[in-house]
Amino acid sequence: MLMVASPALALAGTETLGDTNTLDVTTSTNVIMAYSGGTDGTAYIIGTTNSKGTKAYAATSGFTGIFVKDVAGDTGASTDLSDVSDDNVGAATLSDWNVLGD
Repeated sequence: MLMVASPALALAGTETLGDTNTLDVTTSTNVIMAYSGGTDGTAYIIGTTNSKGTKAYAATSGFTGIFVKDVAGDTGASTDLSDVSDDNVGAATLSDWNVLGD
C-alpha cells in the first residue's frame, strides 16, 4: 500500500512518493504530476498536466472515471493541480472539473 501523508508534486524527472512503501514516478519533460494519499493511505487523488498543454487530468479512488479541465498551458501549471490535495482525496466530484467523455 502506498502511504503519503501530504500532497506530492513531481516535475519532469523522478519523484519518490510514499513513506514506508515507496513508488518512484518518472514524468516526461514538461509534465507535472500531483498526488495525495490522505493521512491513512486508504484513498487517493492523482493529477497530471503538461506545462505546454491545455488540459489537466485527475482521478480519485472515489470515482471510476477521469476528470478533465481546461488550463492555461503556461509555466505556472502546477497551480492547475491545486485541487489535487488532501481535501479531495477519494472525492466523487471535483468542482470546476468535467468528466472526460461527457
